[in-house]
Amino acid sequence: MEQLRLSNLFTWELIHGIATLGLPMPAAIGVTLVLLLTTALIGITVGIFPRINTAILFGLTAFTLFGPLHLSPSLKPQSLVLYLTLFLTLVCGGAGRVSLDYLLTRKKTEKK
Repeated sequence: MEQLRLSNLFTWELIHGIATLGLPMPAAIGVTLVLLLTTALIGITVGIFPRINTAILFGLTAFTLFGPLHLSPSLKPQSLVLYLTLFLTLVCGGAGRVSLDYLLTRKKTEKK
């Protein structure tokens, strides 16, 4: 039964790609990467720490572009460079007035 679960787990291509890199515990790394990506995207969407979350996404996207992982045929280098440009713009400029960070810091400065 345990062997069946492990074989199903390794059918996920991300974990298989991490395992081919020779990294230890590919299942834990794969799940952590997916959770980190999901959390960062939710943080950007809501507007909580958008620069930090975008910097995380920038680093993971750059690793996908320059690393030896082949995750999907739809992730072409041109689309990854477009994502990197978008993430770099958000890291440098921030989310602006539409972010939750801006609203919370504005309330703090108005109280003073």
